[in-house]
Amino acid sequence: MYLVDTNIWIERLLNQRRSEEIAEFLAQTYTRELFISDISLHSLVFLMLRFDKKNELITLLNDLFNNGKITVVSLNPEEINQVITGMEGHNLEYEDAYLLECARKYDLIIVTLNENLKKLDSKTLDPKEIIY
Repeated sequence: MYLVDTNIWIERLLNQRRSEEIAEFLAQTYTRELFISDISLHSLVFLMLRFDKKNELITLLNDLFNNGKITVVSLNPEEINQVITGMEGHNLEYEDAYLLECARKYDLIIVTLNENLKKLDSKTLDPKEIIY
């Protein structure tokens, strides 16, 4: 089960350098095995609208939530203390610390392009490590 970081979706949707590799990862993975944090979902919406990619965003949301079975995970307000501790202890941005805490809470493997996250947690993979 994979918790997919915002940077994975953005890389694919904006057709950046590793877009095809990410497409392969997504094609090989059942949507019911994919998770996204609530904060990543909102960041994704914000970024796609900022890049004037409304149509691509609507297509993605329909694919993931109407046609697929991707699950949104979140933390309770009481768990935010753990996020803040993670930020301070590992010098992370809020979204990255939130992602780590969601992965721990739900026992998920993070899929990311973020090198700092990959160094912190053994349950963090690059998409190329999953493609078969």
